[in-house]
Amino acid sequence: MNGSTDTGTGSEVFARTADLFQCLGPDPRENIETVVSGALSVIGGSFALYVEPDNRPGPVIRAGAGLPRGLARDLDGRATCFSALPESGDHLVRFTAGDDPLLDTYGIRTLAGAVVAPGNRPSGMLWVADTVSREFTADEIQALRSLAGALAAQS
Repeated sequence: MNGSTDTGTGSEVFARTADLFQCLGPDPRENIETVVSGALSVIGGSFALYVEPDNRPGPVIRAGAGLPRGLARDLDGRATCFSALPESGDHLVRFTAGDDPLLDTYGIRTLAGAVVAPGNRPSGMLWVADTVSREFTADEIQALRSLAGALAAQS
């Protein structure tokens, strides 16, 4: 769905999310990969990734789907928008082009992330990026939060 923003009606988004949850099995590492790659099919966009903070300024990518070449290298040791990890509040973060030079480097026009918080303690972020300017629908945001919840259960 590279660059696609038409992810269907709310009921279709919820059905695809439910189908994704049915695919999860006993292997947490495989489940993380399934959730991250499924985020693209459920929400749409150019790529998705799950990052965790590190002692260095930049985050560590635990899983990614459709990642642009060089993004992992550019995140290594750098504080960027992908490092955002809110400590409280809505647990949803949105960026648009111009908010961070890294977004412009990769042509990212819209970026949304949901906090992964096992035990209600933030430990990472699930991000969905798109190369077109768009507003994520309420259903897509709910799906992103649900998928972040699935990652929290796997962490």
